[in-house]
Parts: sequence; structure tokens; C-alpha cells
Amino acid sequence: PHGRERLALLAFPGGADHPAAVLKVPRLPRFNAAAQGEREVLREVRAGLPAALAATLPRPLGLLQAGGLAVAVESCAPGRSLLRSSGSWAAPTGRRVADLELAAEWLAEFHGALQLARGPWGAQQSEEWVAAPLEAFHRRFVATPEEEQLFALARERGASLAGTVVPTVWQHRDFSPWNLLRDGD
Repeated sequence: PHGRERLALLAFPGGADHPAAVLKVPRLPRFNAAAQGEREVLREVRAGLPAALAATLPRPLGLLQAGGLAVAVESCAPGRSLLRSSGSWAAPTGRRVADLELAAEWLAEFHGALQLARGPWGAQQSEEWVAAPLEAFHRRFVATPEEEQLFALARERGASLAGTVVPTVWQHRDFSPWNLLRDGD
């Protein structure tokens, strides 16, 4: 299962060790628009990237209608899940750090290539991107002293950015070890 909205089905050709495609099937027709929207965003994102970087993302292959559901079909990016290589507690620290560094490098390259806008950082951005998330955290959890120290540093950093031109970039809500693949470096 992929959250509460859909199922992700991997299609393996006979004897293959890598899926040829993924079918994203909404659980209910009310999730059809999300499937269609995600497909269009993927198409838009890939179109805005250099070819080498676009090749690291799945390709939208089609949209099928089945039983009132909009089934999105995508290619599968090459590589092995970071969950397999470094996602367990038993994974060597060096491998985990290397995977994290590669993921961060890829993300920086991606955001450098595909910016939605650029503008000065100000009080509104500091409130939206620093203060509000920290307030949401405090509504749900009791912060440890270490977390409070980290949050104080985040607030200071947010304030220090006043006037700095920063990019607005795409956000992926599932940038996690089970959704990141490593193929070489």
C-alpha cells in the first residue's frame, strides 16, 4: 500500500530482478484527480531538467481507466532502494553517511536546475518556513533540550537570512529511504 490514497503495483517481466513499470492505483475514484495531477507534475518536472538529471526520475508512461479509477503507469528509475543499502540500524555508518551525502548532492543538483522562483527572504518567509513548523511541533510534542537548542539555531539562521535572495523549489512529500534509489553514484 502507498498511504491511504493508492496502491503501487510493480510489474516485473518474467525473470527480471527490476520492475519494468509501476502502476499507481487510487483506492477510490475520489483520488483520481490526485493521480492525474501527479502525472502532470512529473511530466512538467522532467521537461524542465537537463536530460541526465531527468533520466534519474521515472517517466510517465500513460494513464489508464479501469473500473472508474485513473491508473497512472510510470517507468521505474534504476537502482536499489536506500532502505536496502542503508536504511536498517545494522547498516554500517559509513554506508549510511555516503547514501545521505549522495541523496543531498542529487537534491541540490535537482533544485539548482529547476527553480520555481527566486526572491528575498523576509519576515513572512521566516514565519512560514521556520516559526510556523516549530510551533506545530510544539503543539504535538514536548521538545528535548537538544531539540530546543536546534530550534533556537534555526530561528537565528532564519533571522540572519533577511534580504538574502533564495530560490523557491519543488517539494517531494516522500523524500525518504524507501523512495530513493541508488544506482552507482
